[in-house]
Amino acid sequence: MVAAASRWRATLAVAGAYLLLAIALTWPAVATFNTKIAGDFGDGFQNLWNFWWLKEALLHFRNPFFTDHLKHPFGVTLVFQTMTWPDALLALPLWAVLPPLGVYNAMVLWSFVLTGLGMYALVLDHTRNRPAAIFAGAAFMAVPFHLAHALGHQHLVSLGYLPLYLMFLHRIVQGGRLRDAALGGLSLAAAALCSWYQLLFAALWTMGVFGWALVCHRRAFVSVAFVKRALMLAASFLVIAGPLMLAMYFAGRGEPIAGAHDANVFSADAESFFFPGGRMVWRTLSPRHFHWTGNDSENGDYLGYVLLVLAAIGVWKSSLARAYGVTGIMGALLSMGPSLHIAGQPSHQGAMPYAWLVRAIPALNFSGVPVRFGICAQGALVVMAGLGLAAALERAPAILKLAAPALATALMLLELWPVPLPTSVWPVPEPMTEWAKSSEDFSVLDMSGDSRMLWNAIHHGKRCVGGYVTRAPKRLDDWWDSHPVFGAMEKPSSQVTLRLQREDRAIAFDFGSGPPAPGVMADYFEIRWDGRVLAPEEGDYNVFVMADDVAAVSIDGNTVVAAQPRFTPGWHPGRVHLSAGLHDASVDFHELAGNAGVRVDWEGPGLPRQVLAAAPQSDGSPGTFHASIFDARPQLGVSEERAQAMLRELKLRYVVLNANDRLRLELFTSAVGMNPIWQGQGLVILELPPS
Repeated sequence: MVAAASRWRATLAVAGAYLLLAIALTWPAVATFNTKIAGDFGDGFQNLWNFWWLKEALLHFRNPFFTDHLKHPFGVTLVFQTMTWPDALLALPLWAVLPPLGVYNAMVLWSFVLTGLGMYALVLDHTRNRPAAIFAGAAFMAVPFHLAHALGHQHLVSLGYLPLYLMFLHRIVQGGRLRDAALGGLSLAAAALCSWYQLLFAALWTMGVFGWALVCHRRAFVSVAFVKRALMLAASFLVIAGPLMLAMYFAGRGEPIAGAHDANVFSADAESFFFPGGRMVWRTLSPRHFHWTGNDSENGDYLGYVLLVLAAIGVWKSSLARAYGVTGIMGALLSMGPSLHIAGQPSHQGAMPYAWLVRAIPALNFSGVPVRFGICAQGALVVMAGLGLAAALERAPAILKLAAPALATALMLLELWPVPLPTSVWPVPEPMTEWAKSSEDFSVLDMSGDSRMLWNAIHHGKRCVGGYVTRAPKRLDDWWDSHPVFGAMEKPSSQVTLRLQREDRAIAFDFGSGPPAPGVMADYFEIRWDGRVLAPEEGDYNVFVMADDVAAVSIDGNTVVAAQPRFTPGWHPGRVHLSAGLHDASVDFHELAGNAGVRVDWEGPGLPRQVLAAAPQSDGSPGTFHASIFDARPQLGVSEERAQAMLRELKLRYVVLNANDRLRLELFTSAVGMNPIWQGQGLVILELPPS
């Protein structure tokens, strides 16, 4: 009893230390705890909506796995939504004492602490060395993957259940008890219900544990007793997570689901394991991250040299560390996606293990973010480092048994320290607080942006036409796209008018919020550049496109890159084999609304990376692309009377737009006949006239 009490006191002390570390790692979020969200203006607001919806559903005895609050008039299943169910459930009591932003921020801090405690428990179980375990827990909290996803991916910030599962799994392959198996299944279910990605990570680590057990604990592993424990683990997992897995299976089998990402874009760059990412303080020493595809919230694969040194000691001393090393290498290889990327340049398409895995398990295409397997590499490295530190301390003098872990922790944190976490909040327009008080049954169309729309939805509580969810049945997207009003707002039919032609030497333009030339619309214009480019030598050439909003590059009539960075921002790569000499090239650019710009780079044999420029003329003078610039004025396609009737069928009363969304504002006012009733805080609210 005394020993158990002592262990609990030690664990609480460690949790307190991890809480202080969490506050420091997420600073300055605690300074605006109740007034701003910890993270950027992106997915954090979606996770806040998730927490809010579970609270609302349970409070009003509604199905939490389906909502009619979004995607009105059909509603939408939430079985594919990144709900982070364990955190959402734990947050329920907090709604009684904290405002919405405080609830979310409390769960961020809780997730950081749990992540540290989970790894602490795993390494303590492996080593019986508390200082080494404390170091490992702090390292797992601070790995770049974890901190990068703190921008808003709560389902990947809440990583603490995964090492707890590994701890119980290790116990049962070496003997253990049925209780360990049951707790292992519960931990695995909690990890999976945070994110199904974590189930993939667990599957990879499980293979590593089984391989190690087969070599080092064959008698306990290959036994009837282990089969019983494994069945207990599987049963406890399936009792908790199985119903949702079945619901996902039948929902996905019944109809196509849309929303997967582009795996070629969201893949780890080979450099990213060894150079600081965009969320790290030391990024300025070698800003290689600017070349990588994807974005800073995903590119957090840096391993850390302090961890690598300690892991090397672990590999030297421990067979268990070597087993984790194999798993870590597998995770790193999978994180690199279907194609090898080096300094942002894709090569060897389809030659990486992830491409083979997707061919074997096509369902993985549903995720589309292989870079997230990087946590398997970082997590394995942290365990290996913990094992290495514990081995180094075995024969160390007493004074070093505490000083060395403290120094290692300080050096590790110094190396991995993040830039300050942004904090964000959207204002709440006054009309929305009035809508929340109204008992009238009407719906709202909010086109202010995915995260802001969900923030607004929490405050007005009305059903939303459209709205953002992680994955939705494709039929809902098809209905939206084919709707004469909503589809036209996204992809309006255009009255294309040639405005002017000119000659441009290279494709690198930043038009900002203005037009590309005098006399052309500032929004909804198109430009086509035609010309010839010179390939100095025969070989493979990489083409890169950065655009706002849509661009495509063709060479010799074949599309090399078709990019919609509005949905997957960053450089979009393509590859083409060219013979030496001149080649026809064209670039098509489409501006929708807001800021506009396009840049095309290329590189290849004898050609360092540079802006795509036209081939010189025969006399050696600079060549040019012939540019044709068009107004692409959008049209609704239905009469005002018909448009209003269709909106009234949906009980739509209000439309919310960004104030700078000039084209939609024009269409709703002139083509639909809606009246602006409020403007401020970057928004315009329009009301549908009564019939």
